[in-house]
Amino acid sequence: MLVEREDGVVRYPTAESVDVTSMELLRRWGVADAVRHSGFPADAPRDISFVSRLTGPELARFPRPSNADRRGTTDGHSPEGGVWWPKFWFDPALRERAAAESTVTLRYQWTCDGVEDTADGVNCAAFLGAAR
Repeated sequence: MLVEREDGVVRYPTAESVDVTSMELLRRWGVADAVRHSGFPADAPRDISFVSRLTGPELARFPRPSNADRRGTTDGHSPEGGVWWPKFWFDPALRERAAAESTVTLRYQWTCDGVEDTADGVNCAAFLGAAR
């Protein structure tokens, strides 16, 4: 069960990079292929450039491969690689996959005020938004 006090919508970009190990887990769960359909061109490089102003000279550049080239960054040690996948695309893909599981319950705009560990599992004292 996921209990989240917010509505689940990511309104600003955060957590832009997903590392190799996380991508391996996402692959196991059937979510990794969603990177190709995330809205960011798969073949665009993800270089990071530092400038003093938009029209000023470049101060430094950190070249990063495109999402399509992610597997080449692991030297053959992983079938996946790190990707640029901002949270506003990552979260909906993960949420869609979680919602497809019959054993998963997603509760947005709920709060959990406590948990109780029992012999049969864990009980959560969850409440719907302002309805407490």
